[in-house]
Amino acid sequence: MVSVAEQFSNLRNTLGSILGIFTLLRWMRTLIAKITGRPPPADATALTPSAFASFQGLSTPSPSNPNGVSTPSRKPFVIFLLAVFGLPYLMTKLIRSLAKSAEEERHQQQQHQQNHPFGPVLGPDDQPLPDQGYLPHHQQQQQQQPPIDPSKLDFCR
Repeated sequence: MVSVAEQFSNLRNTLGSILGIFTLLRWMRTLIAKITGRPPPADATALTPSAFASFQGLSTPSPSNPNGVSTPSRKPFVIFLLAVFGLPYLMTKLIRSLAKSAEEERHQQQQHQQNHPFGPVLGPDDQPLPDQGYLPHHQQQQQQQPPIDPSKLDFCR
């Protein structure tokens, strides 16, 4: 059962590569080139560094590479090293700076609470509420609520 599904997957990939949009476009360009008498478009196997150098009029072997073999670029290696080592380093620095700023903010809030333990109660518009004074929050709640009668509570019966 699994092998049948795998075969259908292979068929889909094969048909996708044959009937892909880029393949169809390449066939259309080749057909138009044959009809109009132009040279066919270049295929992927004809595009090599030596063919490009000869197209530009350059000599294939260069003084630094007498064999004509190009050296691999270091750019992908540098990008890989930056991704492997640089990104975790930067993320660590970011997390530490965020933690430090949060710690400083918490410390400032504690300092402010120690200096002003009974600050005003603020309303939704960040203005002190009238008739509340500067009592702590739990004392204000006790003053606003009437005493509780235990006989009226359901869970005490």
